[in-house]
Amino acid sequence: MVISHQLKVLGLAEFDLHQLDLGQLDLGPVPLDWVRKHRLLPFYSKKTKHLIAISQYSDLAKLKPLTLLTGHSFHPILCDQQALQSTIQRILQQEKPQSRITTDKSAISNHVNQLIVHAIEQRASDIHLEPYEQSYRIRLRIDGKLIHSHSPPKESSNQIISHIKILGRLDITETRKPQDGRFKLDIPGRGDTHFRLSSCPTLFGEKLVIRILGGTGPQPNINKLGLLPHQLHALQQAIQKPHGLILVTGPTGSGKTLTLYSILQALNHGSENISTAEDPIEILLPGINQLNINPAAGLTFPTALRAFLRQDPDVLMVGEIRDEETACIAIRAAQTGHLVLSSLHSSSATLAIDRLCNMGISHFDLASCLNLVIAQRLIRTLCSHCQGLSHLDCQYCHQGFLGRSAIFELLPVNQYVQQLIEQRANNLKIQAYNLQSGQYSLAMAAQHKVKSKITTMAEIQPFIEHSNETATEKKALSVASHR
Repeated sequence: MVISHQLKVLGLAEFDLHQLDLGQLDLGPVPLDWVRKHRLLPFYSKKTKHLIAISQYSDLAKLKPLTLLTGHSFHPILCDQQALQSTIQRILQQEKPQSRITTDKSAISNHVNQLIVHAIEQRASDIHLEPYEQSYRIRLRIDGKLIHSHSPPKESSNQIISHIKILGRLDITETRKPQDGRFKLDIPGRGDTHFRLSSCPTLFGEKLVIRILGGTGPQPNINKLGLLPHQLHALQQAIQKPHGLILVTGPTGSGKTLTLYSILQALNHGSENISTAEDPIEILLPGINQLNINPAAGLTFPTALRAFLRQDPDVLMVGEIRDEETACIAIRAAQTGHLVLSSLHSSSATLAIDRLCNMGISHFDLASCLNLVIAQRLIRTLCSHCQGLSHLDCQYCHQGFLGRSAIFELLPVNQYVQQLIEQRANNLKIQAYNLQSGQYSLAMAAQHKVKSKITTMAEIQPFIEHSNETATEKKALSVASHR
């Protein structure tokens, strides 16, 4: 064991934490929050002996405050620092919200609050509450993967649902139609945190999904998105243009919103009038006029864009182009001297062109204003502490991965690409030219992350196989060689 020399001089007993049965571990009156804050492990070995596992000389200073807190004296034992932190992390990860819930309102409220705090501590982006015939399941989405959290008693599910719906100002008597809401909670150590709530009726009751917005997640910065150097250069060139359209594409949950926010932040110099229409606003950006659309009140993306155009704008961002009306207004704004940013659902950069044209936008109009298309996905990144090699003992990660990184495919629209769009060239021909010009496909960007030891081949393999990106790339390169 690696133990401080100062502690060894004191003659304290050494202890192997691997001997502990975490399932039988008794913390006694020591609050788990104390363990989380001080990263020490007090426990009860026998009725007459209270122990505390420490690894550094400075830890001894925390014994007196702990005695005052609990009324017990703790005998320090020496442990390997890495083993101590690993054991504490496993204990914290095993912490579950109370499973014994009564119909008492305060108990339900405490359970929901504990659930949300636990999800935030685990870096979850979403909380799923799912009813089944004989059970009730709660899962957390961490780094893009759903992980089982716990299963409260089935009989308590209605009270949990009602409490959360009240938080989100939903109609608790309406159980047959989907509803959407928002709420805000003051989270210890984090402050005001915003949440988006969605309810949906299922066969055995209402399913709720809580999206945790903003907070301590990645902050908008184009230099930290994960763009490769040549991709970052292409993006910086596109946003320097005074007008035109920049599109960010990809499926739900691919990080499009953070990319748009990062571009806005790069443009936010204080001398530009920047306005956004979003659904919902996920990160507050000082200096930018942000509007949350409300279709129920008649405030839609097209309505917001029309209003913005009467307010002397320089940069406009519309959260998503969903229909022909929004697309037409965005194109018109980009043609008339404004820089317009938006997102779109398409599986690749070149297919975004087909998507807009299928909405009713003419090829000529699109070619005249399109500056750049960015397609992206998110992949899990290897834990910087254990590199995925010893993740069972790692206190920081889940299954060897910690956080996610984006992979990008950029399509800069130059004069030649404009001609291809006007000529209605198929997306394969446009992609072939893009690759020949030195840009990367999504598969190539993913493989670069593996070579840089940011992720693993196993992590990107399902993405490559399901997207069929490798086959598309080969076809595109073949076309390029015969241009």
